[in-house]
Amino acid sequence: MQIEREILALRGQVKAADEEFHVALAFHEAWKPAAYDQALHERIGRSYAANTFRVIAAALRREMLLALMRLWDSDPRSVRMRAVGESLQNSEVAMS
Repeated sequence: MQIEREILALRGQVKAADEEFHVALAFHEAWKPAAYDQALHERIGRSYAANTFRVIAAALRREMLLALMRLWDSDPRSVRMRAVGESLQNSEVAMS
């Protein structure tokens, strides 16, 4: 019974981790052109939109990093990838 509860909790953590990872990936993919696309930088130049562009790029990067931090946080309310790894080291869980 205890193993079944641990497996259910683990499934929930893995699902949450998958969702958080995809959030981080989406923010990263949106941020990449803002960071590396020279043609885009030249088009924006020194316009009034340039400052807004930089603020949005910084926000995208920040959100990507926060999503990654939530994956590895040790707070019990977060995904806690370390806890997922520890659960998977339990042979009874791994065999189920």
